[in-house]
Amino acid sequence: MPHKNERLVSLLCGTLLILSIQTVSAATAPPLGTAASFAVLGGSGVTNTGPTVIHGNLGVSPGSAVTSFPPGIVVPPGTIHAADAVAAGAQSDSTIAYNALAGQACNLNLTGQDLGGLTLIPGVYCLSSSAQLTGALTLDAQGNANAVFVFQIGSALTTASNSSVNIINGGTVCNVFWQIGSSATFGTSTSFAGNVLALTSITVNNGSTLAGRALAHDGAVTLDTNNISAAQCNPIFVAPPTITVSFGAASLGVGDFTTKTFTVSDPNDTPLTGIAFTDTLPAGLVVATPNGLTGSCGAGTITAIAGSGSISLAGGSVAGSGSCTFSVNVTATTTGVKTNSATVGSSEGGTGNTSVASVTVLPAPPPSPTPPVITKVFGAASIGVGGTTTLSFTISNPNGVPLTGVAFTDSLPAGLVVSTPNGLAGSCGGGTITAVAGSGSVSLTSATIAGGSSCTFSVSVTGTATGAQSNSVAVTSTNGGAGNTSTVVVTVVPAVIAPPAISKSFGAASSTVVNSFPLTFTINNPNPAVPLTAVGFIDVLPAGMVVTTPNGLTGSCGGGTIVATPGTGVISLTGGTLPGGASCMFSVDVTATIAGTFANLTGNVTSSNGGTGNTAEAELTLLGDFEVSYFANLQSGDSVINITNTGANGASLNGPGFGQDVGSICVNVYAFSPDEQMVSCCSCRVTPNGLAALSVVDDLINTTLTGIRPNSIVVKLLATRGTSCGNSAAAAGSPGFPVVIAGSKAAWGTTIHPGPGGTFVLTETPFIPSTLSPGELASLTNRCTNIIGNGSGFGICRACRQSGLGAGRESSGVSNK
Repeated sequence: MPHKNERLVSLLCGTLLILSIQTVSAATAPPLGTAASFAVLGGSGVTNTGPTVIHGNLGVSPGSAVTSFPPGIVVPPGTIHAADAVAAGAQSDSTIAYNALAGQACNLNLTGQDLGGLTLIPGVYCLSSSAQLTGALTLDAQGNANAVFVFQIGSALTTASNSSVNIINGGTVCNVFWQIGSSATFGTSTSFAGNVLALTSITVNNGSTLAGRALAHDGAVTLDTNNISAAQCNPIFVAPPTITVSFGAASLGVGDFTTKTFTVSDPNDTPLTGIAFTDTLPAGLVVATPNGLTGSCGAGTITAIAGSGSISLAGGSVAGSGSCTFSVNVTATTTGVKTNSATVGSSEGGTGNTSVASVTVLPAPPPSPTPPVITKVFGAASIGVGGTTTLSFTISNPNGVPLTGVAFTDSLPAGLVVSTPNGLAGSCGGGTITAVAGSGSVSLTSATIAGGSSCTFSVSVTGTATGAQSNSVAVTSTNGGAGNTSTVVVTVVPAVIAPPAISKSFGAASSTVVNSFPLTFTINNPNPAVPLTAVGFIDVLPAGMVVTTPNGLTGSCGGGTIVATPGTGVISLTGGTLPGGASCMFSVDVTATIAGTFANLTGNVTSSNGGTGNTAEAELTLLGDFEVSYFANLQSGDSVINITNTGANGASLNGPGFGQDVGSICVNVYAFSPDEQMVSCCSCRVTPNGLAALSVVDDLINTTLTGIRPNSIVVKLLATRGTSCGNSAAAAGSPGFPVVIAGSKAAWGTTIHPGPGGTFVLTETPFIPSTLSPGELASLTNRCTNIIGNGSGFGICRACRQSGLGAGRESSGVSNK
């Protein structure tokens, strides 16, 4: 647990964590004794790979193995001590320092935390098990040149590749100590700082650097192309400069050029002067003309003569811990892998490292193909706002070789968008065509067009604003480069907006008076893309028809106002809005107060931007007490009146005293000549589910009251219900008296006409409703009573012959002729 006086302040900002502590006792730097002169000290051995550079002594004890030095070098005055007294003394002093570090009181416990991303101030930090460094650890000396940082690690220390330890605000690597309970392993290209004292071994992987010391007690120190320097902590060791050379490209063609860059760094705190090197270029590379020299190295002289085979620096200088960089262009003259190395030196630090870089020179590439050619065209010279046309693209390859990576992006002008749906047709060399409906662009990517061929595709575009819409697009390819730009123009004119269309219908084709029926209106916008605004109409109902109370309004129409005041004869719509291609529907209940056929015609439907549309008509037949049918061509054939009783019309008369008449209806038949004279009449009782059939020729006009047989007649039927076929004009509504049955009953006429070859053609003729006033009803009844009462037999229907109206022979479902 942390000391009770410790205080932890943490600030999270991205991945940065800053830790601040106050300590009772500050960390102290242990004496290193004779180990201070060593940059590398191993217990069992020191093993190296590559051109490692050591600034300081290298030793091993009690082991004696030191391998691969060279190519590794120990820069003088540093020397190698293998199993000698100097190395043994350094191991003893290193052990004392290790124990001194382990015995210091912990200021802050960081167990379980990755050191990467932390910023720490001077103190003793303990990690009871292993430690991990991923990224950068920042040690803030807070302006104190003597600030000490101690890390007590229970087992192993491991760093990830490219990790680093950075000391800021006046600190020094000499006062950073890592006491490690087992081994330390530095990932590739790690930049580490401080004195590393490991109980077992230390492994420094390829490209890693250590500013400080690597001191392993029992195991080996393993190196691989590293730079380890104790020069900052021991003035007798001045490290030479380091050089890094690199080419600006991994490969280039014969005749092409690239950069050759040199970076010289000073690993010491003190300046280096007299820095120099000569870089002899390999055969096949020469300094370019012009040489393209940029950068410098202090006041040093850089020599890079155009066309020559060498680049050199003389008299350069670099400030302590600083660096300098300059570049020269080089040109390839022959093919192959060109390996180039340079070794740097200085007056104070002597000879430094050798840096090696390679570039591959390829044969000169063949000439690039000619770029593709694009042409585009609109399907029409002009369209209306909301109208559509095609936009076609044709891309041609004028070469004998394929063009790859063919692409373009066509940004449509402000007055055009891709249609919905986009109408994409065609393809282009397996490329991806993007044309999102409603968007303002069409694009092609990753197409391949064979030599001498072409591709074509098209999309639909919609005009959104008036004016000349100029559209340009440029095509490119990977191997042919940028091609031409094609420009076309389409003119968007104001849209021709069609008016709305209205239709209407009644909820039934026919019914009886006083029943309520829905009257339905449907309005359509025939314009697929243009809304219609201020849509409206007025429908004046025919005389005898009114809006029902309540009006039964259902549906709506584009937010418009529907007026259908109960009891009035007007239905109207105002202020409706219909989107393009949309429709609306609403219904109002209406009632007719008289019988008849009502033809209801609306006024024209209108809109503010589409103008005046059509009218709509619907018919409704309302049946009254009488039905009328016309019979023609009686001399050529015959017509039959079939009268049925569905059984429902007398059901309400069920009860005592009604006998056989329960459920029966009485149909009074009146026949008239064309000059409106009554020629015959009779009364037929029809029982439930019964049928009465009258032949027009045999039953109605063979024995007319006038003695004249007409060529055509009008037949009127009056249906009543009661205990008998009594006088239809008698008082209605009381039990035992006839009750007039309003509306159409199950009655129809069958007309027989001569047909070819002596056959007959049957035509069903529905009865047409009519109305009769009470006075007319009484007149008909009285006249029929007189006909039947005269006793002559003329004018009495033969099948339903009566001795008096409502008395005598009656039909029970069979026609009596």
